[in-house]
Amino acid sequence: MTRLADVARPVGPAFFTPIIRPRVLQRIDEAAAGRVVLIVAPAGYGKSLALSHWLNQQNREFLRFDVQPEHNTLLGFVRGVAEALSPAFPSLLTTIATAAQSSASAANPGIEMARWVAANIEDFDGVVAFDDFHRAADDAEISRFVASLITRTKSRVQWIIATRTALDLPVASWLAYGDVHFLVGDRDLTFSDEETHDLSGRSGEPLSETALREIMEATAGWPVALSLALRS
Repeated sequence: MTRLADVARPVGPAFFTPIIRPRVLQRIDEAAAGRVVLIVAPAGYGKSLALSHWLNQQNREFLRFDVQPEHNTLLGFVRGVAEALSPAFPSLLTTIATAAQSSASAANPGIEMARWVAANIEDFDGVVAFDDFHRAADDAEISRFVASLITRTKSRVQWIIATRTALDLPVASWLAYGDVHFLVGDRDLTFSDEETHDLSGRSGEPLSETALREIMEATAGWPVALSLALRS
């Protein structure tokens, strides 16, 4: 099973170290009743951290693709997928050139590439995660590839995508057909009063109730702003 590193034990003030938030993990668990989980929120809401923590608590095999700027073309994206899935499916990397050449002249190369990937991972029964999908979301062909790949594999694979935008993904269709139960969004990732108190309580010098209230009102629970405020 692919396994991420455990969260390090806090050293010094707790707000310098990411914390696990059971409420957020439970929300993702509820969304995982569908075959596709979408975590959609602007920058600074802790999507990647929530994804990491959720994957770490899974008792099934998972594979993770962290999308980088160089993956913003169809071939670059599919190559990134092949590399991420290669620990379980090494044949993807050895046959990608042939697949790309065959699909280059197709009317919808993304759909053809999805057909090839789906055929190679047909025996996989686990979770596939895409993080920072927004880095490749400007290419509609990439979105077609992802949508087609999910359609061909959703009976076996649990898909989870963390992104700032899901504009070109068929979210309405996924919701209508029950593939997506609901979107995990910024409201789910915002820090609650209880979580802010917990974060402060883990530090060596917990803040006063007045100071915490002022910070919550100033940041509205936005994780990155809350972290900066607590540090200062």
